[in-house]
Amino acid sequence: MEGLLCTDSPPAGTTRPSDWLARHRETLGVRYANELARRRDCRRSCESIARGA
Repeated sequence: MEGLLCTDSPPAGTTRPSDWLARHRETLGVRYANELARRRDCRRSCESIARGA
């Protein structure tokens, strides 16, 4: 292990994951987002902008 998830600094956020989950329990997991498709669609949009389309 390279210790990439370890830090000596204090937490950067103020929200505990358990609190966030409790607040979003009604909508969490309702929609599925395919990360590969999302990135592919983003790349297509960026390519069309670069072409001036």
